[in-house]
Amino acid sequence: MATVLLVEDDPDQLDLREQILSMAGHTVLPAKNAAEALAHEVTAQVAVLDLRIPTLTDGVSLIQRLQERAPSMKLIVLSGWTAGLTVKVDQVLEKPVKTRALLAHIARLAGLSLD
Repeated sequence: MATVLLVEDDPDQLDLREQILSMAGHTVLPAKNAAEALAHEVTAQVAVLDLRIPTLTDGVSLIQRLQERAPSMKLIVLSGWTAGLTVKVDQVLEKPVKTRALLAHIARLAGLSLD
C-alpha cells in the first residue's frame, strides 16, 4: 500500500480520514497544518490536502513547497472551492468526497492494483 501524507485542519476529519486510510492498509502521516506536513521526514507517495489550511493562499504555498521537496509525490486536493487554485495538482476532488472514490484515486496515483 501507499504512504499518504494527510493534511486536514479539522481534527475530527483528520482522525476519521486517518482511520479510514489506515484500515485500507495505507501508512498515514497526519498533519493539522502546513508546518506539521513539512515536518514529516518520510516522503509520501501521495498527499491528500484540504485547501482550507487555514486559507487557500497557505494551501497553495504548501503545495508548492511539497512539489519542490518531493517532485514525484502525487497531490490530491479536497476542497469545496478551488477557483483560486493557481498550481497544478494531480487530482482535485470536490467535498464531500466519497470514501471509495478517495481510496480509488489514492490507489491509482500510487500505482496500486485495486484488486
